[in-house]
Amino acid sequence: MSELKGIQEFVQDIAEAISAALDLGVEIIDTSLLRIAGTGESKQKVGTTMAMGHICRHALTCKQPFILKDPGTDCSCEVCSLYKNCNIIKAGLFMPILLEAMPIGLINLVAFNDEQKNRLLKQQGTYIHFVSKMAELLSSKVAEFRGTMKLKATSEFVKTIINSIDLGILGVDVEGYITHINPAAAEILGLSGVELKGSHIKTVLPQSPLCKVIMRQEIKGEQVVAYQTGSKKVRVLSQCYPVVTDGLLTGAIESFYRLIDVQKTAERWSGTEYNSTLAEIIGENELVKEVKAKVLQVAQGKSTVLIEGESGTGKELFARAIHAASPRWNKPLKIINCSAIPDALLESELFGYEEGAFTGAKQGGKAGKFELAEGGTIFLDEIGELPIYLQAKLLRVLQNKTIERIGGNKEIQVDVRVIAATNREMEKMVRDGEFREDLYYRLNVIPLNIPSLRERKSDIPVLVDFFIEKYNKLLEKSIRAIHPETLEILKKYRWPGNIRELENAIEYACNFEQEKLIMPVSLPSRILLYQAENTITENVKLKDQVKDLEKSLIIKVITAYEGNLKEKEKIANTLGISVPSLYRKLKEYDISIDKVS
Repeated sequence: MSELKGIQEFVQDIAEAISAALDLGVEIIDTSLLRIAGTGESKQKVGTTMAMGHICRHALTCKQPFILKDPGTDCSCEVCSLYKNCNIIKAGLFMPILLEAMPIGLINLVAFNDEQKNRLLKQQGTYIHFVSKMAELLSSKVAEFRGTMKLKATSEFVKTIINSIDLGILGVDVEGYITHINPAAAEILGLSGVELKGSHIKTVLPQSPLCKVIMRQEIKGEQVVAYQTGSKKVRVLSQCYPVVTDGLLTGAIESFYRLIDVQKTAERWSGTEYNSTLAEIIGENELVKEVKAKVLQVAQGKSTVLIEGESGTGKELFARAIHAASPRWNKPLKIINCSAIPDALLESELFGYEEGAFTGAKQGGKAGKFELAEGGTIFLDEIGELPIYLQAKLLRVLQNKTIERIGGNKEIQVDVRVIAATNREMEKMVRDGEFREDLYYRLNVIPLNIPSLRERKSDIPVLVDFFIEKYNKLLEKSIRAIHPETLEILKKYRWPGNIRELENAIEYACNFEQEKLIMPVSLPSRILLYQAENTITENVKLKDQVKDLEKSLIIKVITAYEGNLKEKEKIANTLGISVPSLYRKLKEYDISIDKVS
């Protein structure tokens, strides 16, 4: 839009003032030759564009006042179709309106008769001076308009930003009356922004730190504030900023988030949000395939899942896979190990607590895992270790879909899917009175049994390859594969620790193996001893096998310490024997440290 058009009413007043003072026709146009203001007949043409404006274009290009003495015969009129035959006007003065050295329009003084022409030409110096002042007045008014428009645009830009963010913003003037409230603040507080605007902060939100700011009291930086608005109570993490203009306090701003949202964000960035998928669960055994297929079906529902399996079978991986394949995949997954947290803390971890619930409770209280998992999934690992008194509370959560914080007196609705896991015999625990029968059946809606590694030994080769690749990267090694003899030893082992134990064994071997293939001697001693104890041949007695194995292990450890006799204590500790026993073994097996090094 033309900037002169933006102040059109003022421009028209200037045109009429010039006309009244000089008794000449006046027309004011912008750089596109659009008539912004005019007097006499020109007033009827305001809003139209000049058809032939060669003189005006000339004046705008020159950026200098221009006197047209003889219309139709002046050299500047040669491009006009009325050249040498012009009877529209007798003479004219064309004054550019400049702003920052650039033309923004033109003031045209027009003489329609000989008397006006003679007066214009005779007093042209006076007229030019007067009209130039009018042009400067218009220029300053446009500059003011430009600044106002820029300020308005900035204000709208800032307003749009404030209204689009999820951070609550409240603004008050120096008297404490609310001047600004964005949609996020209204939504968090459960109030209408329209109704709040103009209200006094002490009346509607007496808990607000803004009350202290306008009273010029010292306030904390960041603090937890509990707002009570009607029946709604909400805790926020708040910060206030005084607004100072020319050294004087003119208002204040409060910004805040829901405390629960801050806690959820902190949890998400703590690294607990990783979700594994079925593709990351290694294994092609038929038992594993069956469990994977079941996971895909189970994931689509809302029912509680109880994952059973020995320690180290990967129960948590399957729980994560259920969440990742479910409609809740983009919501939180919270994990809590019921055996890893002391009983006294476990309840607060699960259900949270209110401010002042106990000594050391955080200001503003704390949300538990159930609240933080809202809309998503909570995985309760080692559920068999849950204390009896908490079993009753968990049962209530599963039945009513509500939780109650420690020290609280209201129920909080939660939409959370529960997945539990255990390596214990739950039915026996129920029979022995160690676990509530009603809770067991609530948890065991969908049972999922994870096979042990003993049941899926055909997966050992692919698991070994996966772990070798993993620890090659972590340990900066370049092991290509596992020796067939070593693989056979692994296949025959009983694996009480399942996949976790297998991974640890490969990590151990990768640390000690110096060649490109993992050899039997690089395996942990417990696996080699198991192999020796369970292998009897016609030609070699078990006792001899154990001796040979013991000798090879001693040599391997000595080699790891570069045969340095000064490291005898470390060598003995690694082997799990005393220093005198080490020397006795060296003598028994005729092992020389110098020869080994």
